[in-house]
Amino acid sequence: MKRTLYEVLGVDSQASAEEVAAAYRKRVEELKAAPSQDNSALALARDAHDILSDTYLRTNYDASLVRPATPATAPGEEDRREEAAATGRRRRWALATAVVLLICIAWFALHRPSPRLSKVPAGTPAAETTAEPAQPEAVAEEPAIRSAKEVFNEVSSSVVRVSVMEASSSRLIDSVSGVVIEPGVVITNCHVAVRGTTLGVKVGNEVRTATLQMADEQLNLCRLSVPGLDAPAASIGSVGSLHPGQHVLAIGAPVSGEASMRDGIVTALAQVDHGTVIQTTAPISAGWSGGGLFDFSGHLVGIATFHHAYGPNLNVALPVDWVGQMRARGASATATQSVTAVDTQDISPALITGRWVCFGSIPGRNGDYTFRDDGRVLVTTSDGQPFDSRYSVSKRTLQFSTGTQRTTFNIEAFSATRMVWLLGSADSRVVCDRR
Repeated sequence: MKRTLYEVLGVDSQASAEEVAAAYRKRVEELKAAPSQDNSALALARDAHDILSDTYLRTNYDASLVRPATPATAPGEEDRREEAAATGRRRRWALATAVVLLICIAWFALHRPSPRLSKVPAGTPAAETTAEPAQPEAVAEEPAIRSAKEVFNEVSSSVVRVSVMEASSSRLIDSVSGVVIEPGVVITNCHVAVRGTTLGVKVGNEVRTATLQMADEQLNLCRLSVPGLDAPAASIGSVGSLHPGQHVLAIGAPVSGEASMRDGIVTALAQVDHGTVIQTTAPISAGWSGGGLFDFSGHLVGIATFHHAYGPNLNVALPVDWVGQMRARGASATATQSVTAVDTQDISPALITGRWVCFGSIPGRNGDYTFRDDGRVLVTTSDGQPFDSRYSVSKRTLQFSTGTQRTTFNIEAFSATRMVWLLGSADSRVVCDRR
């Protein structure tokens, strides 16, 4: 029997948010001490924490647990029921159409204008009098109204789960959703995809190895190649077709690769440096990041993102139009334009002492850094791994020392609130914001 999220964390269904958080921390420690044979155990625990800690998600999840089970049916019975239901719907539609047609005919008969008579020259027999026939007015057809369930059933097979792992140990680092845009090609968010060395894409029970084709960290979009992936490509739309108040559907694969949906409306189309981003009431949390935002015609119009720079507590989707603008760009390519370049003078430890949050394209370097004035730096990486290191800084260099291992970065840019490190090539940057 499939375990509930409460059973995954080992808590009661009445557990408070604090008890859920404590159980999650305990589960993470257990998995660190004794790694599970199930590579998805950590991701499942994280999903359980995210859903049970969120009042909206937990309410919907609890409702799904008490839904009555569907009684078993004989083979073919479900198809016969569906066919009978479809036949009934067609009959009702035909009857409604006939009634509307009769009403239109009756209205037209009562309100049609009198025939316009042409002028008749004197002496012309009455039989030759002609009238211009009245032409019926064209009636515009209303677009069909579709339900969220119909749209979900049509497009959900194009949404996948992307797992990010370490190559050496196959340890799961994190996971995110993605959308198939071409046969064997998946688009997802970069803030997770660039953190590991091995990528896997899961649809249902099928898992395929993926490779990173292109990372545009400025746009937070990564393009993955997944040979042999048996999933249909989404129908591509455009942000230009949207307007505030329009209904949309966010679809992600937050748990075990199974697609889930959240509906809402477009609340705003916000202009940013690269174009237009979509704000919506459809809740977008960590598990939905990288998934698709669809209009009710079934077109992919955006890529949901949980990590963004457009403001806190916003449900944001990046426009699908950006996929055509992608190119290999580091996360700090534009950030460095807003900070002051380092000069030839030394940067003392006193200038960087304090807490910084760092993000970039170098695996294992994203996270929370606290630089102390005694030369120690306390780090908690984005996957929750803490470590203690030493650091030294001089002119354009920042060096970290952990045991016998040393890593030296060039300080590409620096200000009181932001610094940028560079390791080797220009594509290997880490951007840090002071907190």
